[in-house]
Amino acid sequence: MQPVKLRNHIMPKNRLFSALAQLRSVARTLEMEMGLENLSKADLDVLCAIIQISNADARNTATTTQILDHPLVQQIGRSTVYRTITTLEELRSLTVIKRGHNAEYALNLPAA
Repeated sequence: MQPVKLRNHIMPKNRLFSALAQLRSVARTLEMEMGLENLSKADLDVLCAIIQISNADARNTATTTQILDHPLVQQIGRSTVYRTITTLEELRSLTVIKRGHNAEYALNLPAA
């Protein structure tokens, strides 16, 4: 196998695949421990995007525009993102702060 350059680090492909498998295993374990095992990949990506946006925001909120522009969400269809936001609201993981154009959401996740 050819080595792969990963941001200034050269690593053999087999080690990259092994690291990816290990990372996915840890992520899946965390998802199960947090009760997120029934969420789809799109649901998890939108939720993680909202978490990252909220953590970087002084008010701990995320707007629809920020969510749609987030790298984790860019490969997900717009309608799927909106459906996922509705699902997260129904699961009480999100609270709507402001409705309407460019709605604003706050996380409502249980404390660790």
